[in-house]
Amino acid sequence: MPRPSASSRASYTIIGAVTSQRPTRVGFVGINPRSQRLLLPGLTASPRADLAAVCSRDSAKAEQSATALGPEVQPFTSVAAMAHSGAIDAIYINTPVATHYDICLTAIRAGCAVICEKPLAANTTEAQELQQAAAEAGVRHVVNFTYRSMPGYRLTERLLCQGGLGRPVHAEFAQLQGHDFRPDYPARSALLESGVHLYDTILGLTQLAGFGFPSEVCAAPMEATNGLDHGWAFTLRMSTDAIVSAAFSRRSLGWNNGYRWSLYGDEAALVVELDSDRTDARTVQRGDEQHEGVWRPVAVPADLQADDNRFPTYHMDRMVAAVRGEEPYPGFTEAVATHQLADAIASSASSGSWETVAKGA
Repeated sequence: MPRPSASSRASYTIIGAVTSQRPTRVGFVGINPRSQRLLLPGLTASPRADLAAVCSRDSAKAEQSATALGPEVQPFTSVAAMAHSGAIDAIYINTPVATHYDICLTAIRAGCAVICEKPLAANTTEAQELQQAAAEAGVRHVVNFTYRSMPGYRLTERLLCQGGLGRPVHAEFAQLQGHDFRPDYPARSALLESGVHLYDTILGLTQLAGFGFPSEVCAAPMEATNGLDHGWAFTLRMSTDAIVSAAFSRRSLGWNNGYRWSLYGDEAALVVELDSDRTDARTVQRGDEQHEGVWRPVAVPADLQADDNRFPTYHMDRMVAAVRGEEPYPGFTEAVATHQLADAIASSASSGSWETVAKGA
Protein backbone atom coordinates (compact mmCIF):
# COMPACT_ATOMS: atom_id res chain seq x y z
CA MET A 1 0.00 0.00 0.00
CA PRO A 2 1.17 3.59 -0.59
CA ARG A 3 2.77 5.50 2.23
CA PRO A 4 1.03 8.48 3.85
CA SER A 5 1.27 11.58 1.69
CA ALA A 6 3.93 14.17 2.46
CA SER A 7 1.26 16.56 3.74
CA SER A 8 0.12 14.00 6.31
CA ARG A 9 3.52 13.34 7.79
CA ALA A 10 5.05 14.88 10.91
CA SER A 11 5.49 18.60 10.33
CA TYR A 12 8.35 19.53 12.64
CA THR A 13 11.46 20.65 10.79
CA ILE A 14 15.08 21.47 11.41
CA ILE A 15 15.43 25.22 11.93
CA GLY A 16 18.55 26.71 10.40
CA ALA A 17 21.87 25.05 9.71
CA VAL A 18 24.49 23.59 12.00
CA THR A 19 26.82 26.43 12.95
CA SER A 20 29.49 24.60 14.95
CA GLN A 21 30.91 21.16 15.51
CA ARG A 22 31.78 21.90 19.13
CA PRO A 23 29.40 20.75 21.87
CA THR A 24 26.49 23.03 22.65
CA ARG A 25 26.99 24.87 25.94
CA VAL A 26 23.83 24.47 28.00
CA GLY A 27 22.65 26.46 30.99
CA PHE A 28 20.19 24.60 33.20
CA VAL A 29 17.41 26.33 35.15
CA GLY A 30 15.40 24.49 37.81
CA ILE A 31 17.34 22.20 40.14
CA ASN A 32 15.16 19.60 41.85
CA PRO A 33 15.19 15.85 42.61
CA ARG A 34 13.90 14.95 39.13
CA SER A 35 16.55 16.97 37.37
CA GLN A 36 19.27 15.52 39.58
CA ARG A 37 18.02 11.96 38.97
CA LEU A 38 17.31 12.09 35.21
CA LEU A 39 17.88 15.35 33.36
CA LEU A 40 21.30 16.46 34.54
CA PRO A 41 22.88 12.97 34.24
CA GLY A 42 21.44 12.70 30.73
CA LEU A 43 22.71 16.14 29.82
CA THR A 44 26.22 15.61 31.15
CA ALA A 45 26.45 12.28 29.29
CA SER A 46 25.25 13.74 25.97
CA PRO A 47 28.16 13.84 23.50
CA ARG A 48 26.66 16.92 21.84
CA ALA A 49 26.34 18.98 25.03
CA ASP A 50 28.52 20.65 27.61
CA LEU A 51 26.75 21.58 30.83
CA ALA A 52 28.21 25.05 31.26
CA ALA A 53 25.99 26.67 33.90
CA VAL A 54 23.22 26.11 36.42
CA CYS A 55 20.77 28.68 37.72
CA SER A 56 18.75 28.84 40.93
CA ARG A 57 17.31 31.74 42.90
CA ASP A 58 18.86 30.03 45.92
CA SER A 59 22.53 30.98 45.71
CA ALA A 60 23.59 28.13 47.99
CA LYS A 61 21.78 25.58 45.81
CA ALA A 62 23.34 27.05 42.68
CA GLU A 63 26.82 26.92 44.20
CA GLN A 64 26.38 23.39 45.54
CA SER A 65 25.02 22.08 42.26
CA ALA A 66 27.78 23.69 40.22
CA THR A 67 30.43 22.26 42.52
CA ALA A 68 28.92 18.79 42.34
CA LEU A 69 28.69 18.89 38.55
CA GLY A 70 32.27 19.95 37.93
CA PRO A 71 34.68 22.89 38.01
CA GLU A 72 33.69 24.03 34.51
CA VAL A 73 30.03 24.61 35.55
CA GLN A 74 29.25 28.21 36.51
CA PRO A 75 26.55 29.05 39.10
CA PHE A 76 24.01 31.83 38.49
CA THR A 77 21.08 33.22 40.46
CA SER A 78 19.66 35.22 37.53
CA VAL A 79 18.41 33.73 34.27
CA ALA A 80 19.08 37.01 32.47
CA ALA A 81 22.65 37.12 33.73
CA MET A 82 23.23 33.54 32.62
CA ALA A 83 21.62 34.11 29.21
CA HIS A 84 23.74 37.20 28.51
CA SER A 85 26.96 35.85 30.05
CA GLY A 86 28.37 34.50 26.79
CA ALA A 87 28.96 31.20 28.57
CA ILE A 88 26.01 29.32 27.04
CA ASP A 89 24.35 28.61 23.70
CA ALA A 90 21.08 27.10 24.98
CA ILE A 91 18.91 27.13 28.09
CA TYR A 92 17.12 24.10 29.51
CA ILE A 93 14.00 25.21 31.43
CA ASN A 94 12.94 22.81 34.19
CA THR A 95 10.91 25.20 36.33
CA PRO A 96 7.19 25.37 37.22
CA VAL A 97 5.02 26.05 34.18
CA ALA A 98 3.98 29.49 35.46
CA THR A 99 7.59 30.65 34.99
CA HIS A 100 8.16 29.22 31.49
CA TYR A 101 6.93 32.27 29.59
CA ASP A 102 9.27 34.80 31.18
CA ILE A 103 12.30 32.49 31.12
CA CYS A 104 11.69 31.54 27.48
CA LEU A 105 11.42 35.19 26.45
CA THR A 106 14.62 36.01 28.32
CA ALA A 107 16.45 33.23 26.52
CA ILE A 108 15.01 34.15 23.12
CA ARG A 109 15.92 37.83 23.50
CA ALA A 110 19.47 36.81 24.41
CA GLY A 111 19.70 34.67 21.28
CA CYS A 112 19.86 31.40 23.19
CA ALA A 113 18.23 28.22 21.93
CA VAL A 114 15.52 26.85 24.22
CA ILE A 115 14.77 23.37 25.54
CA CYS A 116 11.63 23.66 27.65
CA GLU A 117 9.73 21.19 29.77
CA LYS A 118 6.11 20.58 28.88
CA PRO A 119 3.64 22.19 28.89
CA LEU A 120 5.29 25.08 27.12
CA ALA A 121 3.21 27.74 28.86
CA ALA A 122 0.37 28.32 31.28
CA ASN A 123 -2.11 28.94 28.45
CA THR A 124 -2.46 29.02 24.68
CA THR A 125 -1.93 32.77 24.33
CA GLU A 126 1.44 32.60 26.05
CA ALA A 127 2.45 29.57 23.97
CA GLN A 128 1.55 31.37 20.73
CA GLU A 129 3.48 34.47 21.77
CA LEU A 130 6.55 32.35 22.48
CA GLN A 131 6.17 30.64 19.12
CA GLN A 132 6.06 34.02 17.37
CA ALA A 133 8.97 35.46 19.38
CA ALA A 134 11.19 32.47 18.59
CA ALA A 135 10.29 32.64 14.89
CA GLU A 136 11.07 36.35 14.69
CA ALA A 137 14.38 35.88 16.50
CA GLY A 138 15.36 32.81 14.48
CA VAL A 139 15.99 30.88 17.68
CA ARG A 140 15.80 27.09 17.69
CA HIS A 141 13.47 25.50 20.23
CA VAL A 142 12.47 22.11 21.59
CA VAL A 143 9.76 21.01 24.04
CA ASN A 144 10.42 17.90 26.12
CA PHE A 145 7.73 15.57 24.81
CA THR A 146 9.48 12.55 26.28
CA TYR A 147 7.37 9.86 24.66
CA ARG A 148 8.58 10.86 21.20
CA SER A 149 11.85 9.11 22.11
CA MET A 150 10.31 5.99 23.63
CA PRO A 151 10.97 2.74 21.72
CA GLY A 152 7.24 2.13 21.17
CA TYR A 153 6.69 5.55 19.61
CA ARG A 154 9.74 5.29 17.38
CA LEU A 155 8.73 1.78 16.30
CA THR A 156 5.28 3.08 15.37
CA GLU A 157 6.84 5.92 13.35
CA ARG A 158 8.99 3.45 11.46
CA LEU A 159 6.13 1.08 10.69
CA LEU A 160 3.85 3.90 9.55
CA CYS A 161 6.51 5.30 7.25
CA GLN A 162 6.81 1.85 5.66
CA GLY A 163 3.14 2.12 4.71
CA GLY A 164 0.54 -0.63 4.59
CA LEU A 165 -2.12 0.74 6.93
CA GLY A 166 -4.27 1.83 4.03
CA ARG A 167 -7.01 4.43 4.36
CA PRO A 168 -7.29 5.49 8.02
CA VAL A 169 -10.55 4.39 9.65
CA HIS A 170 -10.27 4.94 13.39
CA ALA A 171 -7.78 4.97 16.25
CA GLU A 172 -7.77 4.56 20.02
CA PHE A 173 -5.33 6.04 22.52
CA ALA A 174 -5.03 5.61 26.29
CA GLN A 175 -2.56 7.00 28.82
CA LEU A 176 -2.76 5.02 32.04
CA GLN A 177 -1.16 6.09 35.31
CA GLY A 178 -1.65 4.96 38.88
CA HIS A 179 -0.07 8.06 40.36
CA ASP A 180 -3.11 9.28 42.29
CA PHE A 181 -2.86 6.18 44.48
CA ARG A 182 0.80 6.86 45.30
CA PRO A 183 1.55 9.27 48.18
CA ASP A 184 5.04 9.94 46.78
CA TYR A 185 3.60 11.51 43.61
CA PRO A 186 2.37 15.12 43.66
CA ALA A 187 -1.22 15.83 42.66
CA ARG A 188 -1.45 17.50 39.25
CA SER A 189 -4.11 18.55 36.80
CA ALA A 190 -4.71 15.85 34.21
CA LEU A 191 -5.94 18.26 31.53
CA LEU A 192 -2.71 20.03 30.63
CA GLU A 193 0.20 19.23 32.93
CA SER A 194 -0.11 15.44 32.67
CA GLY A 195 -2.32 14.96 29.62
CA VAL A 196 -0.13 16.99 27.29
CA HIS A 197 1.95 13.89 26.51
CA LEU A 198 -1.18 12.11 25.31
CA TYR A 199 -2.21 15.04 23.10
CA ASP A 200 1.23 15.19 21.52
CA THR A 201 1.23 11.43 20.92
CA ILE A 202 -2.19 11.58 19.28
CA LEU A 203 -1.30 14.56 17.10
CA GLY A 204 2.06 13.15 16.06
CA LEU A 205 0.99 9.61 15.20
CA THR A 206 -2.37 10.35 13.59
CA GLN A 207 -0.81 12.95 11.33
CA LEU A 208 1.92 10.50 10.33
CA ALA A 209 -0.69 7.79 9.67
CA GLY A 210 -2.70 10.05 7.39
CA PHE A 211 -5.63 10.78 9.72
CA GLY A 212 -5.20 14.51 9.21
CA PHE A 213 -5.82 17.03 11.99
CA PRO A 214 -8.52 17.16 14.70
CA SER A 215 -11.45 19.27 13.57
CA GLU A 216 -13.90 18.68 16.45
CA VAL A 217 -13.85 17.13 19.91
CA CYS A 218 -16.46 15.87 22.36
CA ALA A 219 -15.12 15.40 25.89
CA ALA A 220 -16.02 14.61 29.47
CA PRO A 221 -13.91 14.79 32.64
CA MET A 222 -13.53 12.00 35.14
CA GLU A 223 -14.17 12.48 38.85
CA ALA A 224 -12.40 15.45 40.42
CA THR A 225 -11.01 15.62 43.97
CA ASN A 226 -10.05 18.83 45.76
CA GLY A 227 -10.44 20.75 42.52
CA LEU A 228 -8.06 18.51 40.56
CA ASP A 229 -9.25 16.38 37.68
CA HIS A 230 -8.06 12.77 37.58
CA GLY A 231 -8.57 12.22 33.87
CA TRP A 232 -10.52 12.88 30.70
CA ALA A 233 -12.18 10.90 27.94
CA PHE A 234 -12.76 12.41 24.52
CA THR A 235 -13.53 11.65 20.90
CA LEU A 236 -11.96 13.49 17.97
CA ARG A 237 -13.41 13.88 14.52
CA MET A 238 -10.45 14.25 12.17
CA SER A 239 -10.19 16.32 8.99
CA THR A 240 -10.34 13.05 7.00
CA ASP A 241 -13.61 12.11 8.81
CA ALA A 242 -11.79 9.33 10.67
CA ILE A 243 -12.63 9.01 14.38
CA VAL A 244 -10.11 8.93 17.24
CA SER A 245 -11.16 8.01 20.78
CA ALA A 246 -8.88 8.69 23.73
CA ALA A 247 -8.70 8.58 27.51
CA PHE A 248 -6.25 9.71 30.13
CA SER A 249 -6.43 8.59 33.74
CA ARG A 250 -4.21 9.05 36.78
CA ARG A 251 -6.29 6.45 38.63
CA SER A 252 -5.32 3.31 36.71
CA LEU A 253 -4.20 0.72 39.23
CA GLY A 254 -1.32 -1.46 38.11
CA TRP A 255 0.16 1.09 35.72
CA ASN A 256 3.10 3.46 36.12
CA ASN A 257 3.34 5.49 32.90
CA GLY A 258 1.39 3.24 30.59
CA TYR A 259 0.39 3.92 27.01
CA ARG A 260 -1.69 2.01 24.53
CA TRP A 261 -2.60 3.03 21.00
CA SER A 262 -4.38 1.22 18.21
CA LEU A 263 -4.36 2.50 14.63
CA TYR A 264 -6.83 0.94 12.19
CA GLY A 265 -6.81 1.29 8.41
CA ASP A 266 -8.71 -0.57 5.73
CA GLU A 267 -5.64 -2.70 4.92
CA ALA A 268 -3.97 -3.28 8.30
CA ALA A 269 -3.98 -2.42 11.99
CA LEU A 270 -1.26 -1.74 14.55
CA VAL A 271 -1.47 -1.96 18.34
CA VAL A 272 1.33 -0.79 20.66
CA GLU A 273 1.37 -1.01 24.45
CA LEU A 274 4.13 0.21 26.72
CA ASP A 275 4.79 0.82 30.39
CA SER A 276 8.12 1.64 32.00
CA ASP A 277 10.64 -0.79 30.49
CA ARG A 278 8.12 -2.88 28.51
CA THR A 279 7.01 -2.44 24.90
CA ASP A 280 4.62 -4.81 23.13
CA ALA A 281 3.53 -4.36 19.52
CA ARG A 282 1.45 -6.41 17.12
CA THR A 283 -0.06 -6.03 13.67
CA VAL A 284 -2.73 -7.67 11.57
CA GLN A 285 -2.84 -7.52 7.77
CA ARG A 286 -5.85 -7.78 5.49
CA GLY A 287 -5.67 -10.10 2.51
CA ASP A 288 -3.10 -12.52 3.93
CA GLU A 289 -5.00 -15.78 3.40
CA GLN A 290 -2.67 -17.80 5.58
CA HIS A 291 -2.93 -15.45 8.53
CA GLU A 292 -6.26 -13.70 7.98
CA GLY A 293 -7.31 -12.05 11.24
CA VAL A 294 -4.25 -13.29 13.14
CA TRP A 295 -2.28 -10.73 15.13
CA ARG A 296 1.47 -11.04 14.73
CA PRO A 297 3.95 -9.72 17.30
CA VAL A 298 6.46 -7.08 16.22
CA ALA A 299 9.83 -7.02 17.95
CA VAL A 300 11.45 -3.70 18.76
CA PRO A 301 14.64 -3.51 16.64
CA ALA A 302 17.91 -3.19 18.53
CA ASP A 303 18.55 0.31 17.19
CA LEU A 304 15.28 1.53 18.76
CA GLN A 305 15.78 -0.03 22.18
CA ALA A 306 16.72 2.11 25.18
CA ASP A 307 16.41 0.83 28.75
CA ASP A 308 16.02 3.03 31.84
CA ASN A 309 19.79 3.42 32.15
CA ARG A 310 20.39 4.52 28.56
CA PHE A 311 17.19 6.42 27.86
CA PRO A 312 17.98 9.74 29.65
CA THR A 313 21.20 10.15 27.67
CA TYR A 314 19.64 9.12 24.36
CA HIS A 315 16.63 11.38 24.82
CA MET A 316 18.64 14.39 25.96
CA ASP A 317 21.05 13.95 23.07
CA ARG A 318 18.12 14.02 20.61
CA MET A 319 16.88 17.31 22.03
CA VAL A 320 20.35 18.85 21.98
CA ALA A 321 20.77 17.65 18.39
CA ALA A 322 17.55 19.46 17.51
CA VAL A 323 18.69 22.82 18.88
CA ARG A 324 21.95 22.30 16.97
CA GLY A 325 19.98 21.85 13.76
CA GLU A 326 21.07 18.24 13.35
CA GLU A 327 17.82 16.35 13.95
CA PRO A 328 14.09 17.19 13.88
CA TYR A 329 12.20 17.22 17.16
CA PRO A 330 8.92 18.84 18.29
CA GLY A 331 9.12 22.45 19.35
CA PHE A 332 6.85 25.39 20.05
CA THR A 333 4.61 24.73 17.03
CA GLU A 334 3.71 21.26 18.27
CA ALA A 335 3.33 22.63 21.81
CA VAL A 336 0.82 25.24 20.64
CA ALA A 337 -1.22 22.45 19.03
CA THR A 338 -1.39 20.57 22.35
CA HIS A 339 -2.58 23.74 24.10
CA GLN A 340 -5.28 24.26 21.48
CA LEU A 341 -6.48 20.68 21.85
CA ALA A 342 -6.59 21.02 25.64
CA ASP A 343 -8.65 24.21 25.27
CA ALA A 344 -11.15 22.46 23.00
CA ILE A 345 -11.43 19.50 25.40
CA ALA A 346 -12.18 21.83 28.31
CA SER A 347 -14.72 23.79 26.24
CA SER A 348 -16.50 20.62 25.17
CA ALA A 349 -16.72 19.34 28.72
CA SER A 350 -18.19 22.67 29.79
CA SER A 351 -20.71 22.96 26.95
CA GLY A 352 -21.60 19.27 26.74
CA SER A 353 -21.33 19.39 22.96
CA TRP A 354 -18.87 19.08 20.11
CA GLU A 355 -16.37 21.94 19.94
CA THR A 356 -14.06 23.05 17.13
CA VAL A 357 -10.35 22.41 17.61
CA ALA A 358 -8.26 25.40 16.54
CA LYS A 359 -5.44 24.58 14.17
CA GLY A 360 -2.10 26.23 14.82
CA ALA A 361 0.01 27.93 12.20
